[in-house]
Amino acid sequence: MTDRPTRRPSGRYNGRLALEICARLADGISLRRIAADPAMPARSTIWRWLAEKPEFAAAYRRARAADAERLADEILEIADDGGDDYVLGAKGGALPNTEHLQRSKLRIDTRKWLIARRSADATQAQGDANDDDRGGAGDAGVTLYLPDNERD
Repeated sequence: MTDRPTRRPSGRYNGRLALEICARLADGISLRRIAADPAMPARSTIWRWLAEKPEFAAAYRRARAADAERLADEILEIADDGGDDYVLGAKGGALPNTEHLQRSKLRIDTRKWLIARRSADATQAQGDANDDDRGGAGDAGVTLYLPDNERD
């Protein structure tokens, strides 16, 4: 039997692959890593599916929301874990483990940033969908009428 390389799927929408993409996203696997898998569609294909398939875009948003919940749980675990916060100093006293504390702060801040960014992306995507529902193009025009108060 020959070992044939796995071929990347065609760019045609595939509901089974779309569900697999969403499941992986919800589990915390990045879109970059998903698209790097030869059994998955290319990143550009996934973006096209998001633009063309409302059902996939909705499932994608739900997967991102599930991932945000996972990240929030991780933030709590990191914040509550004080196991390595102190090290034994030269004189036998406990000293703050600055490297560990800074790494924990970075891990928490990174997760908070991802949650905020993805929430903003989801809100924008929902706003775009609402724009389509209104027949508008994003910004509703606002006209201000100022009374003529006969000043120059």
